[in-house]
Amino acid sequence: MFDALFKKGVSVSLTPTQQPAAAFDADGIRYGAPPDTTASEWLAKPFAYEKTADLGARLAQIFLDGYGERRESEFLLSWPDVYALLQHAEFSAYRNALLIPPSAEARPRLTSRGALMDPDFAVFLDD
Repeated sequence: MFDALFKKGVSVSLTPTQQPAAAFDADGIRYGAPPDTTASEWLAKPFAYEKTADLGARLAQIFLDGYGERRESEFLLSWPDVYALLQHAEFSAYRNALLIPPSAEARPRLTSRGALMDPDFAVFLDD
């Protein structure tokens, strides 16, 4: 049974530009499925896609544990799920493999120019 589910089988060749990639937006992190396949197919047989096998296998594992959402051509890891994974005892080790950038101590800072009643008063977001 194990071999039937996780058999490496034939791998699909991807061009160098089709490496695993993550897109960040307001909803979370989006992982695009390999070309000519759906996210469901990719997660069901991640080792059939050589260059994205590791990412696909990890996404499949976290999906089975209730994190993320499969869409037609992508896998969406919502921000609440990202932060839950980073706090998880086992999945926190997946940070690099899931292409999640490291945490930073940077905090935004507001600065202003002029007095509140001045016609050229301005507020800036500073790094």
